[in-house]
Amino acid sequence: MKTLKWMMLFMSVATMSLFTSCDKDDDKGDKETIDTYKGDLSIDGTMTIVIPGTTTPIVNPIGPENLPNQLIEVTKSSTTNKITVKNLTIPGMSSIGDVTIEDVVITPSSNGFDIQPDDFEITVIGSPATVTVNSGIIQNGILDLDLTITAMSGTANVNVTFTGEIQP
Repeated sequence: MKTLKWMMLFMSVATMSLFTSCDKDDDKGDKETIDTYKGDLSIDGTMTIVIPGTTTPIVNPIGPENLPNQLIEVTKSSTTNKITVKNLTIPGMSSIGDVTIEDVVITPSSNGFDIQPDDFEITVIGSPATVTVNSGIIQNGILDLDLTITAMSGTANVNVTFTGEIQP
């Protein structure tokens, strides 16, 4: 009988140890960091228009224009990264609003983080657009970013560069 009691006690302790965990296992949420950078955004590009009944395109310049105090958010997590240009306004056009690029590859480097070049399909003012990340780096609290936005079936091509400091 004593053996049975000891066996039951041993089985209880062994079973309880299966249902315990360490702090690392308890972390169920995806840790997400959102850093906001404030700086100068430069826009330079063209808008090509073909007037109905004509065959000669009209090429209108967009910029060059420097927009100070622009905000860009960089969201990093273990599952996905994204970059959001907040309240983008292209001179001579209406406000576009937030432009968000999802699934951006951001890799640690010896000096900070590298934003990998890639093309992203997004929607801008209800129309499809392609955003090309040409280059990007986050180093010592400074974001340098170079993008190309092609919209409106290729009739608008805008080069966007940004340099800004992280905001507290």
